[in-house]
Amino acid sequence: MKHTITGFISYEKPYFKSEHGFSFYRCKGENVGEVTVMPLSIEFDVPDDFDPRPELIKALDEKQRAADAAYAALTTEINRQTTEINRQISELQALTMEAA
Repeated sequence: MKHTITGFISYEKPYFKSEHGFSFYRCKGENVGEVTVMPLSIEFDVPDDFDPRPELIKALDEKQRAADAAYAALTTEINRQTTEINRQISELQALTMEAA
């Protein structure tokens, strides 16, 4: 199935000498130092059996794993802090006010 994407070729001074400075954007660039060179339409064929869902699910699974890892790290830190607070409370409660 044929598709067409319309956008713009823009130029921005490259940061590294190995870069060329040209990019394709779906909308006209308005970044400081970026110049729109020309509009461009790209026509391409997509296979009839193309299904984006497996890749989208894979990306969401990776995002979920990252969120789970961040949650686990946060929970571990909160548990560490809670344990330390409880240790300090227990230590203070164990002190006796005996005369020397």
